[in-house]
Amino acid sequence: MKRKIVSILLAAIIVLGLLPSLALAQGYPDAEAWALGCCAIIAERNELDPYEFGMPLKGAEIGTTSFLYVQLLSRDWNINSRDDLIGTIERMTDNGHNVEFAELYKRAAAVTEKELEILVMLGDDFMLRHSLTKLFGDKWGDKQIKAWDWFRMIHLASWGFSAGYLEREEAYDLMIPIIERLRATFSSWDEATDNYMDGYAWWSYTDVSEPDTEYQLRLQLYEELKARSPEHNLFDPAVWDDSE
Repeated sequence: MKRKIVSILLAAIIVLGLLPSLALAQGYPDAEAWALGCCAIIAERNELDPYEFGMPLKGAEIGTTSFLYVQLLSRDWNINSRDDLIGTIERMTDNGHNVEFAELYKRAAAVTEKELEILVMLGDDFMLRHSLTKLFGDKWGDKQIKAWDWFRMIHLASWGFSAGYLEREEAYDLMIPIIERLRATFSSWDEATDNYMDGYAWWSYTDVSEPDTEYQLRLQLYEELKARSPEHNLFDPAVWDDSE
């Protein structure tokens, strides 16, 4: 609670122009730890370095491959400038895929027998999306699939740093509001990652009961990364402590 109060006061000071940067003002010690934990699966899956902020290519020095991250952001996110990047993160933090999920869950929770018949007629994809929406909506309640959006926005801030669109402190500034949302909503890396992965399954139309899927592979990667965590400290449990 004390950390949240400090964050609010510092944000107000920054709005008044008395401090240049939230990350610098707060000396936010956990920003990189949060980034590493949120980015670990996607980094490992794409043969990037999960132990360095910005997810650089393994063995490459940060800054030497910025063009690759510029291309990645353009190809996958239609982000072609610093302003595009910042605008996307600010917009999608609270208006990403979870908005559609929440709306669909309202409908799924009240679906009629006739509507179910229509979904079956429309095909497997429609029925799977309905089933996943109902499954995850019942499972998570108000938490919905928010970590799916929040992890991905931290991915963007990290890649924005590697692309040269952001300085490290600027990337931290963009991540801090997302970190506070994660800490207020979830209680551990396991819970937040579970929510993120359910969001991935929902977005990718993946039947979570099927073996040998990309979803199952990424879950396995998480467990493998956790097994290395005591040595490399990828998933620091201390960042969830709100007693500071």
